[in-house]
Amino acid sequence: MRQRWTLLWAASATALVLAGCESTVSSPTERPAGAMRAPEAPVNRWVLRHDQTPITVWENGIAWDPEARRVIWYGGHVGRLYPQSNYTILYDPEQNRFRESQAPTRPQRRCLVHVAYVDSCRRTLTADGGSHHGSVPGGGLAGEYKTVFRSDPRGPWLYDALDDSWEDCRTLPPGWKRAAHAPICHEPNSDAVFGLRGDELCIYSPRLNRVFTRPLPPELRNLLNYGLAADPLRRKLVVFGGTVTTRRPEKVDGKNVYDTVVKDSTWTYDIAADVWTQCAPRIHPPATKAYLGMPSLQMVWHNASGTILLVQSADRAPADGQPWPPAELWSFDAAAGQWARTPVDEAGPRPVFAGLAAYAPEPDLLFLFGGGTDGAGEGENPQAWPGSSRQVWSCRVRVPGRTPVAPAGPERILVTAGEQAVTIQWPAQPGVNYDVFRAPAAPLPGSFERITASPVADGRLEDRSAERGKVYAYQVAAVGAARRSLPAFNQPWRPAGLVASVESAREVRLRWKANSEADLAGYRVYRARGAGVEKGEGRLLAPRLLEEPRFVDSAVDLSDGVICSYWVTAVNRAGIESGASPLAYTAPDAPANLTAPEGVALSDGVGNRLGFAVDWTWPADVKVAGFNVYHATEHIDTLLAEGGYERFWKLWTKVNDRPIPGREFVMPAPPDGPRHHYFYVRAVNVLGQEGFLTDIVSPTDRRFRP
Repeated sequence: MRQRWTLLWAASATALVLAGCESTVSSPTERPAGAMRAPEAPVNRWVLRHDQTPITVWENGIAWDPEARRVIWYGGHVGRLYPQSNYTILYDPEQNRFRESQAPTRPQRRCLVHVAYVDSCRRTLTADGGSHHGSVPGGGLAGEYKTVFRSDPRGPWLYDALDDSWEDCRTLPPGWKRAAHAPICHEPNSDAVFGLRGDELCIYSPRLNRVFTRPLPPELRNLLNYGLAADPLRRKLVVFGGTVTTRRPEKVDGKNVYDTVVKDSTWTYDIAADVWTQCAPRIHPPATKAYLGMPSLQMVWHNASGTILLVQSADRAPADGQPWPPAELWSFDAAAGQWARTPVDEAGPRPVFAGLAAYAPEPDLLFLFGGGTDGAGEGENPQAWPGSSRQVWSCRVRVPGRTPVAPAGPERILVTAGEQAVTIQWPAQPGVNYDVFRAPAAPLPGSFERITASPVADGRLEDRSAERGKVYAYQVAAVGAARRSLPAFNQPWRPAGLVASVESAREVRLRWKANSEADLAGYRVYRARGAGVEKGEGRLLAPRLLEEPRFVDSAVDLSDGVICSYWVTAVNRAGIESGASPLAYTAPDAPANLTAPEGVALSDGVGNRLGFAVDWTWPADVKVAGFNVYHATEHIDTLLAEGGYERFWKLWTKVNDRPIPGREFVMPAPPDGPRHHYFYVRAVNVLGQEGFLTDIVSPTDRRFRP
C-alpha cells in the first residue's frame, strides 16, 4: 500500500483552510525556531497547544491510536460550511503538528460520526453518519437485489494509521444501527464496540465482524447526547446524562426542558453479567446541554487513576452579557458509583466548552479538541457555535486520592489452537509468576475464571481442559495484579480483503488476504443469492478447506441479474471457524483514489483551462466493462435546500454513452461555462450492472477536493 501524507503546520498563517479556499503548506524551515516543540505538561493545568487547527470540531470524532501515537480525527464538516468531510487528520502530540491522510479508499463524506480505537486489531473504528448534506452515498443493494441503490452503507469502517488504509467492514445482517448524537466506545476485555441505539444496546465484534444487540432498560431508551465510556478493569460501561428524543427540546418549554428531556443520571452496565445498575452518586456533573452545537458528552477511560474522566460545560447559558464559565473536569469511580470534581489550576487559561476528548496513556495526556468560543463569528452568540472551535488543549490529570494502577503483566498474549490442547504463550519477566484466566466467548467473553492450579513462571501454558470446538478467550496477569493482558482467542481472526471479479455470468473469481495465524488449517467460501444474504446464511462452495486465499466459483448463474454476496471464513487446526469477512458482491466496488489532477486538463496554451480531467484506480485483476462518469455544475445542501434530495440527484448527468474503458476522463469546457464542476464514478461489470459509488470530487470547488 503506498503511503501519501500531507503535512499541516497548525499556525494561523499556514493552516489548511477547508472552507472553499486554497490550502497552503509550509516547510520546517519557514517556522520560527522552537515553534514545533510540544508544550509543557504541568499537572492539572490546561495548556492551549493550538488555536488554528486544520479543521473545525464540528460533528466529527477523535480517538487516540497508541500504535501510531497519534490522535485520529475523522469526518464532520468542511469548516463551518454545510459540505461534509471524509478527511482524516492525524495529530502528533510530541511534535505538536498535524498530518492529513491520503488513503486512496476512504468512507464517504459524513457528519455526526463517532470514533473509537480497537485494541485487538490496532485500528480506529468509525461508525454512523450519512449523506445528509449532499454527499454521494456509497450505495447498498436495492430491494430486488439486481441494482446498487443510492443509499448510505452501514459500515463500520476501520482505519490503519500505520498503513494509511481504510477497510469497509460490510457485515452480514443485522447491520450496525446508525444514529446521530449517539457516542460509541470500545471495551478491550470484551473486544467489542458499544453504542445505545433506540431501545437496544448495539454491539459490534471486530473479531467476528458481526453486530448483535441486547435490550436497554426503559430509562435509557431513545437516549441521545449521552456520555459513554468503558472501565476495562471492571468490564463495565458507564452512561451519563443524555437527552430523551421522544420529545425534542425545541418542543418543550425552556423552563421545563431539564425536568422533561435532559437527564443527569448515571448508569453502569456489567458486560459479562448483562446487568444494568442505576447509580446514586452524592454529586454529579452538570447535565447535558440540550442540542448545543457539539452535543455529545465526552467521557474517556483514564489509566493513570483508574477512573472515567468527563469534560463538561455549564448546562445553562449565562445571563445576557455574562461570559461562559470554564468547563469542569470530573472523574467517575465505577467501583464506588461516585462522581468527584477534579480541581484544575484556575490561574491559567481554561477551555469553555466540552469539545472532543481523547486520553493518551503513553504521554499521559488528556486531549480536548475544541473547547473555545472562537467558533462564533463576529457579532454572533457564542452559544450557537461551540462546535466550530479550532483549539487543541491538553492536561496531565491527577485525580485526588487515586493511586495509578501500573500494568504488571504482558499487554498481549499468543493463543494457538491444536487438536488436543490450546497453548497460551506470553513474554514472561524474570522472577514474576503469572495466572491464566479463561472465559467462554460466544459471542462476547463471559466471566473470566483462573485455570492455573499454581502460578506459571516460564510464559507458557497448555490448556487441555478446553472443550473441543468451543470458543474461549484467555487472559494472563501477574499474580495479584489488577490489570490483565488483552484477551486472545482460540478462534481465527476473520479474513479481510475479499474481492470479487465477475468474469462472466457463469464464473466469479475471488481473492482475499491470507491470515497469519500459525494454527490456520484453511478457508471456507460462502455465497448467498439475492435476499438470501439477509438470513446471514450462505451456500458452502467447496467441501474441503481451501489452502490458498483464492477461489473460482464456476457453479454460479448470474444470467438473471440477481446480485450474489460472498464471504470467507478461516478455520484452525482445532476445527474452529472464524467470523465472516467483509462481504463482496457481484456488483463492482467503487473505484479508488478518485482525483481531479491539476495541470493536465485542456488549456488554450496561456493558462486558461478549457477542460477538466478526473482519474481513478482499479485493480488489474478485477474484470469490468468500464466506468460511468457523472457530472454536475451545481451542488446543494440536500438537508436544507429547496427540493432537497430529489433535486440533488436531478443535477447529475452521465457524460458517457458507453462505459469508459480507461482510468481517466477529460471533459472539454469553454472558459465562459459554469464556475464549478463536480464528478463521481461507478464501475460497470461485464453483465452491464453498475456498482457502488465514489464520493464527489471537484477540480474547481475546494470544498470537494480529493
